Amino acid sequence: MSANSRFLTEKMRILRYELPTAFPVRLRVADLPDGRMGDCSLMGHKGKKLYLLVRIQADLPQVSALLILWHEYAHALSWTFEHQALDDHGAEWGIALSRTWLILERLE
Repeated sequence: MSANSRFLTEKMRILRYELPTAFPVRLRVADLPDGRMGDCSLMGHKGKKLYLLVRIQADLPQVSALLILWHEYAHALSWTFEHQALDDHGAEWGIALSRTWLILERLE
């Protein structure tokens, strides 16, 4: 496990504790396609438990990776059982992002 993976895993643990989501959230630090820095996707198949997968580009500087994690966790936080296809950066996401920033401020 890389230093970035350990760092982000610890921050994800804090986010999960402080800001629970409707679906379980998993983190993967990996090489992402098409120049992506991060994403959040609803995963699972028929008959299996749904979860959200947050992926962060492996070679990002630590500060950038942290900011991307906060951004993507806001997506996870804004997804609900009733609204699984919200606007990508709509009002619900903006409120969720502000909640993640409050956690970040407390950690600094």
